[in-house]
Amino acid sequence: MVKERAKIDLTKFCDKQNPCTRDPFSKGKWTYATDGRICIRVPRLTDIPENKKAPNCEQIFKKADENSPYEWVAVPEMTVETVICFDCKGSGKWRDIDDTNHPCEECDGEGKVQEIKAVKIPLGDLTIALSNVYLDLIRKELSNPQIGLIKEAEESHPSMPVKIRFDGGEGLLMPIKISGGVL
Repeated sequence: MVKERAKIDLTKFCDKQNPCTRDPFSKGKWTYATDGRICIRVPRLTDIPENKKAPNCEQIFKKADENSPYEWVAVPEMTVETVICFDCKGSGKWRDIDDTNHPCEECDGEGKVQEIKAVKIPLGDLTIALSNVYLDLIRKELSNPQIGLIKEAEESHPSMPVKIRFDGGEGLLMPIKISGGVL
């Protein structure tokens, strides 16, 4: 169910390192933004062009729709802490084999990143783990967001994306893996 369109900064859901998904793109009747872990779509925006190299997000949405019916729940509130970047040890830089400094891609040269923690959410007889960072992003950037929990989850569902709906669009969020596998 897609409600009235709200103004959304789709670039916040894009992968800045991947040229295929660095910017929002349109396909068919939708405009998408994805980084490979989250995918947001809104009714097609005329100023966003198609991108032939972009992934076929429609297939993922069709597969997620096969898992309905959903029980819609509010996205939980949480706190996201900032920690020293593990990749660059807080320097914001990395050195290549020629001893040249480059901005760290993990922290965008900031030296700090948001600490990712698993938020466990019951899903039928299972429990899935979703990233606190993505749930916080969804709450901050999307109007009236809800998570669609599969009413009759089976063992095969933990690796399937979780459906999201919000005023003006819908999305999918992949569960995260934690020690011992996906919960």
